[in-house]
Amino acid sequence: MQKKHLFFTLLSSSLLLAKVPFDSRIGAHPIPATSLSKNALIAAPQGKGHSCSLKAPCQLDIALKKLKSAQTLFLKGGEYPLKTSLIVPVSGTKECPLIIESFPHEHAILNGHEDKESIKKGGNIVRNGIHIQGKKYIKIRNIEVKNMGARGINLLYSSHITVEGCIIHGNHLSGITIYGGNDEAPYSPYKYGYNLLENNIIYDNSDAGLSLLQKQEGHTYSYEEGDNADGISISSGKFNRVIHNTVYANSDDGIDTWRSNNSYVGYNLVFDNGRGKAGNGNGIKAGGNRHFDNQKETPNGKLAIIEHNIAAFNKYIGFNINSGKKVTYLYNTAWKNGAQGFTSYDDTRVENNLASHNAKPTITRKNHHHNSWQQKEKITFINTDIKRKDFLRPNKPIMIGAYASKSKHKKIPLAPKKKKAHIEKLSHIFLIGDSTVHNTSRGEAGWGDALSFILKSPKHLHNLAQSGASTQSYMHYNATQNNWSKTLKEIAKYHAQEGDYLLIQFGHNNKHKTKKEQESFEKELHNYVQEAKRMHLTPVLITPPARLWKYDATQGNIPNIVRKVAQSEGITLLDLHQKSTDIFNHYKSHDALAHAFGYDDHTHFNPKAAKIVANWIKELACQKEDALCAQFK
Repeated sequence: MQKKHLFFTLLSSSLLLAKVPFDSRIGAHPIPATSLSKNALIAAPQGKGHSCSLKAPCQLDIALKKLKSAQTLFLKGGEYPLKTSLIVPVSGTKECPLIIESFPHEHAILNGHEDKESIKKGGNIVRNGIHIQGKKYIKIRNIEVKNMGARGINLLYSSHITVEGCIIHGNHLSGITIYGGNDEAPYSPYKYGYNLLENNIIYDNSDAGLSLLQKQEGHTYSYEEGDNADGISISSGKFNRVIHNTVYANSDDGIDTWRSNNSYVGYNLVFDNGRGKAGNGNGIKAGGNRHFDNQKETPNGKLAIIEHNIAAFNKYIGFNINSGKKVTYLYNTAWKNGAQGFTSYDDTRVENNLASHNAKPTITRKNHHHNSWQQKEKITFINTDIKRKDFLRPNKPIMIGAYASKSKHKKIPLAPKKKKAHIEKLSHIFLIGDSTVHNTSRGEAGWGDALSFILKSPKHLHNLAQSGASTQSYMHYNATQNNWSKTLKEIAKYHAQEGDYLLIQFGHNNKHKTKKEQESFEKELHNYVQEAKRMHLTPVLITPPARLWKYDATQGNIPNIVRKVAQSEGITLLDLHQKSTDIFNHYKSHDALAHAFGYDDHTHFNPKAAKIVANWIKELACQKEDALCAQFK
């Protein structure tokens, strides 16, 4: 179905920075710059020499040759013409990722200078803008990539790569492509993944009008009137995450997870895709599983989680199942797309989604629950202007769509309305953390154990916190304890499902003096949250309680990092650090505070204090999360 595109004039030649509000919960947000470090390399468009220092920046190609693992390369503001791909030469490490980024508060542009006419004539074609092959732990940040002969950024056989805060547009294949394994070998598991695409603006990537074969660096590509250039294409791989991006006006699809496994796509704004004549024009595609002659089901193209996204004005389907298997759609909004808002199979979990003003109705299947097309109440929006804040936010609080909040909104009753006996769900609550959550030492107590006194069902509480644990040691290092493995077994034992909770509180045992240590803590928190979402649990982050000596500032920036992660992931935060700080500051002396709350140090609680802190957890939960609050007496 052809439809008039509303954004051709408005957005075709301008960056989205001035068009879509960053204070909205959906779509890209600005990201903070990395701080300068002593061993950082500095490149500049007019750089000279081999120093690559702040006082004497060098050329980009010289800096890349000097770049070593775990270093940071800053690009001074200005345009860097690319005649070949920018190939990242080395990997970083988990603790110290390699970073390539615009210089703080400046704007670096990688420009391939390829237009369609030069490509048709067989000109000097840049294959990709930034090309990362067979590497790990690299961050590409705050860089503009445009006018490349092929992809803007290509992640090939690479893992743990982060692309964030970038502007990627005008390229002649997809804006960002992830290829994490041979998709032509459908029965082989993928080896590569765990990449993160976050807070990027990706638009106007198109192969429309080319319609030819091109050989580029030993490979042959077919350009066919716009059906090969997505905003984001995850061709294969596992556990890749696409979060808080704004993706629009690409010739094919907005975000395509194709044959990847366990992809997570959340909090993205995806609109006006399908500008190419042959472009499919889906907002978000949720997989591409294939069957062969023997009809055996392939293991790939499965288990994508698509939640809290907006898909609007796309040429075809807002959220297209394609041929993805066991896909989950939760809390998404589809509006004014050229076909259905959502398509699905019987094995697709489709809950709490909103579809309105799409050209075709969404077909209800057996695993559809609490979606707008199953309800009788008409939904209206605060505004339908994509340039303004709260685009497609409903006029009144409801528990469906991209802006839904479990803590504040109530479900619209299903139609036809039926009277049912009220059955209160008692959720399983799994706790992970350190000794302030769970401590079995004589005379000390954790607040997690004390929750059992105030929960309606103590047997639903599973305190798996470990004394001495940090975010890193809990998951990776305690081989004798196997803390995370034990947690996973406990979750499986009780058949945990949506509506159950994973409460996460770390910080007291994490190193946090250096920037690298703080970045590691932040990344590990993201990993726990994503693991919870993968298991369909509701993650809740808790800031660590203040130490019992109010002059002790050894926690540093840890509470702020927890707050930042909760905001980024769009999940509930229980700010126990702020609550405890407010209370502790009322005590006139360290001795009085230690007598009331402590055992024999600045950190651990006595049993009486643990019960007080547990009640603070209840109080904070009831301020933020109605369903969690309902678990308490």
